[in-house]
Amino acid sequence: MTIIVIAIIIFLLMLLFPLVMSMGSVKRKQSKALDINESRYRDPRYFALSFKELMEKSLQSYDGSGTILMSKRERLLEADTQEDYPSVCQSVVYAREKEFHPPAGITFEKEIYACQDAYLDGCFTLRAIYGEKDVVLGEGTQVLRWADAEGTLSVYDHSTLGISASSANMLVIGRDCVFRRLYAPVINLGWSMEDREGRQESAAAMTALAISSEVLRNIRYVDEDNTDDDGVLSATVVSKHDVSVLEGFTVKGHIRSHKAIMIYDNAVVYGNLFAEGDIYLGENVRVYGNIFTQQKIVTQRGVRIGQYGEIKSVIARDEIVFGADCKVYGYVSSEARGICCPDADWAYLDPEEEAALYQQRQGSLRKTSVLPVTERAVFASAAEFDEMSAEVFRKNRYLREAVIPEGVRVIRRSFFYQCENLTKVSLPSTLETIEAYAFCGCSRLSELSFSRCSRFKEIQDAAFEGCVSLTHVSLPDSLVALGSAAFSGCRSLERVENLDGCHLTELAGHVFLNCVSLKELQLPQGLTRIGLSAFRGCSSLLRMTIPQRVAQLGGYAFYGCRSLQELQFLCRDLELDPWALRGIPQSTRLLAEHAQARQRLLELREGRS
Repeated sequence: MTIIVIAIIIFLLMLLFPLVMSMGSVKRKQSKALDINESRYRDPRYFALSFKELMEKSLQSYDGSGTILMSKRERLLEADTQEDYPSVCQSVVYAREKEFHPPAGITFEKEIYACQDAYLDGCFTLRAIYGEKDVVLGEGTQVLRWADAEGTLSVYDHSTLGISASSANMLVIGRDCVFRRLYAPVINLGWSMEDREGRQESAAAMTALAISSEVLRNIRYVDEDNTDDDGVLSATVVSKHDVSVLEGFTVKGHIRSHKAIMIYDNAVVYGNLFAEGDIYLGENVRVYGNIFTQQKIVTQRGVRIGQYGEIKSVIARDEIVFGADCKVYGYVSSEARGICCPDADWAYLDPEEEAALYQQRQGSLRKTSVLPVTERAVFASAAEFDEMSAEVFRKNRYLREAVIPEGVRVIRRSFFYQCENLTKVSLPSTLETIEAYAFCGCSRLSELSFSRCSRFKEIQDAAFEGCVSLTHVSLPDSLVALGSAAFSGCRSLERVENLDGCHLTELAGHVFLNCVSLKELQLPQGLTRIGLSAFRGCSSLLRMTIPQRVAQLGGYAFYGCRSLQELQFLCRDLELDPWALRGIPQSTRLLAEHAQARQRLLELREGRS
């Protein structure tokens, strides 16, 4: 018996021993916090400052031999005494006392160090440049690694900025420039030649911000329902849905969405934007905080992010696209690529200037054999059309007619963007896709027929947005996709023929926004979803039947349809956005074949009332 008791005691001691030792270890370690060095971070100007430090150290021992010891021994070209440059410069360049202004057309395969102002205003390819003062990179410059300036770094149109472009003072980035990372206290994006230096900033421009601690969950819209009389929501928004801040409203908090965030024109957000989906910022939107998304960021004209004197970050896993005249205070980074104002205006040039410009940039553009001053564009073949630069006709005020040849399958993005005098377009039977913005702003285009286009499948986002003279469109049976805002702002559009014969499953948001002359429209039977503001502002629309398969109706779908007499729903299971019926007149008859849909419509209308 004694042996059994002793064995039990030994067993218990062995069982408890690890626990006792662990408790003792925890007690000892709690007496002192883990020492973490929190001061270590990588400066956004890391590349340039590392190069500067290495260069200054190497110059201390430079003996005038023409070589310098850096990470390895490199040839050194002293620009102050250099008159003739090789077409390909394979030496590190050092400009100490004079401005650095090399002749056009040089390729610099090593770094450039400029102590005075630097002007590279030809068609250059360069590895990297650091300037102790201002640096100007001319139109079409290709930076392979990085560019940095202690003063202002100005980059003219159609340039590529490598891995990083940075400045201790200001960045001014022209139109149609591609980048990965940008950093400066003030970054001006998509600025015109006339305003190249940007506007001066001062601490007096800073705004005192009060972020609300209140949290509003799972809302879809910021509008008059959840804001005060001044259009202000004093709360942070956390939502599992897409979040839209409608035009002109203010959020005095952060916005966190598990999907997309859309901030419409002239809206203001005091805090940060975090999204799993895309982030869209309309014209003149102001966001004072940081922006981060797992997808892409797209901004329109006049967007401001951050404020002077504070460093904020704009980060996207996917693409970042900035409109014209935007401003960021701090850091911009895209893991895919960033681009500045891809649809920017081109200055109108006379034929000689036009020819000189294209000759200068030969090799970086597609063929330009059809002059942009022509009134009638006729292409010799599909190959010629496909090889033509999309920049030739963009914003062209001369073009009146375009004949697209047989064999062409795609009209590329922005190809006829804002050709304000284009009145007639002949489409080939082989056409399959019209890409985004292809005819956007063609304000005199009055009629469009796809009757010959038996293979046609897709009209992308805003392809015909702002075609204010377009009165009649006939769509082909083969159409399977109609992008967001495809016909937005077509205020003369009266008839859309054969839409009900198309194989569409979705009408994207804003697709017929502000088509004020549209009276009736037959929807495809295969339709399952109608997006946000799809028919908003269609003030002449009289009646519409929602097909049987439609399960989702987006917010503000018929907002401002003040002539709408009847809206009939053939569907049984209807998922209505809480704001789906917003802006429909009280006199509009809402009809539904199935009791379940009738009940949902009744609940929503009573809630709205």
